[in-house]
Amino acid sequence: MSSNDPAITIDNLTYAFRKGQPVLSNLSLKVPTGSIYGFLGPNGAGKTTTMRLLTGLLPQQGNPIQFFGQSVSTQLPALFHKVGALIETPSLYLHLSGLDNLRVVARLRGLSDKLAMPALEWVKLENAVHKKAGQYSLGMKQRLGIAMALLAEPALLLLDEPVNGLDPTGMVEMRELMKELNREKGITIFISSHLLHEVEKMCSHIAIIHKGSLRFEGTMQQLAAQAATAKSLTITLDEAIHWLDKVRENNPTASMVQADKIQLIVSSREEAVTLNRQLVNAGAPVCELRLHDGLEEWFIELTTNPSNLTQ
Repeated sequence: MSSNDPAITIDNLTYAFRKGQPVLSNLSLKVPTGSIYGFLGPNGAGKTTTMRLLTGLLPQQGNPIQFFGQSVSTQLPALFHKVGALIETPSLYLHLSGLDNLRVVARLRGLSDKLAMPALEWVKLENAVHKKAGQYSLGMKQRLGIAMALLAEPALLLLDEPVNGLDPTGMVEMRELMKELNREKGITIFISSHLLHEVEKMCSHIAIIHKGSLRFEGTMQQLAAQAATAKSLTITLDEAIHWLDKVRENNPTASMVQADKIQLIVSSREEAVTLNRQLVNAGAPVCELRLHDGLEEWFIELTTNPSNLTQ
């Protein structure tokens, strides 16, 4: 394993269940070693299928996945001493303490019991070692699941929706934990999520997937630069519903957000001016146009408009 090798390489991954439509279509990713990499997309985009393929829960069709520059098949079973994973919710023995849960997992994996306490300390659960897991909050259970993934001191951590269901405080704690593990332990972290605002606060790199296809891959700085060209336009006019089809003629992203408001994505101020002129000439009672810039609006456009597919 070279430090120059990507932690994960996926090369033209296509996957379908039995003879159905592909869930993933020619998906290619490169996850830099040492990064916190956000794998972002709306629900149903193909994120969990990708995570299951990465962790061996689904069989690969071909050999498109590499860890640290080598094919997955050539590294099994030793690979999973370098890779920790938490897919969906952790499986816990609720009648056992947090410490005993980790001891059980350590023994099942052929690891020393002595690794349990350091793993709990990493995830800030050292004050709840003897508390039964059934009495843990959702955030504590998520952290205990991550502690299980950290037992073998992996170089790579795979996490599927780690903040899903957490309250705002739990989200902040999880975000800070990810950054600390990356900074202090040097662990590469691959996180799937549908929450753009969480991913952008902790990730150095990001990929956006929609309907099984890659829409964007790059650094957060590159994402912000590309998103700067996207603008959300809100049109206020009486009886807006009667004008929605007119707006959609050249703007398929348009939707009703209130009874008197239509919202859509435009690429420039000039496009907004042209649309306003068309509506007024058609007799639309336009009261106001408001243009907003923002990453959230660009993300919505990227995952709804097929013409924005990035390869």
